Amino acid sequence: MNSKVVSLNKETIQPAVQQDGDGPKLSEEDLARVRQVTSSGINAVERKPFKVWKLLLIIVGSIVFLGQLSIFVASFYLNE
Repeated sequence: MNSKVVSLNKETIQPAVQQDGDGPKLSEEDLARVRQVTSSGINAVERKPFKVWKLLLIIVGSIVFLGQLSIFVASFYLNE
């Protein structure tokens, strides 16, 4: 089974090729629109820097809270 690798990046977008070799799935007009959208940066979003320590604090805090909650529930039901 032959398969072709299609590389997609902002500079060049190669049309997808069908398995039977009939040609590209996209017309030249559609391909031009795809190139315009991917090069426009319309989906680019400014993001704040990722804070590793904040995530670690949330994870550890959640684990400690759930552990304490499970100890409380176990002691409540075991002391009946």
